[in-house]
Amino acid sequence: MLIGADPRNLLHHLLMDSTQIPEQVDDLTLWKIIINMMSEPPRRQKLRHINTLTDVVRLIRNSNRIIVLTGAGVSVSCGIPDFRSRDGIYSRLAQDFPDLPDPQVMQL
Repeated sequence: MLIGADPRNLLHHLLMDSTQIPEQVDDLTLWKIIINMMSEPPRRQKLRHINTLTDVVRLIRNSNRIIVLTGAGVSVSCGIPDFRSRDGIYSRLAQDFPDLPDPQVMQL
């Protein structure tokens, strides 16, 4: 929140289009939008030559540096539900199977 900076002008430059920002939106809200935009990583572009499972296998076989991220919650940002959150798998199991004594018995 720079002194004298106009968040409307900054948003117009960031969005690079003719998006109209409603006049009733205050500067603080606009600054929050800008901060949110700047703090999220950009979405990765799809590799045009990777379209099939065979393409993926070939890409992995020919790659020298591969990083694997794993663990609880890693996939949440991709829209895959975790287990323990309010809308997680355990919560959904409790709704779909109310007689289930413990969600972990689904593993059996």
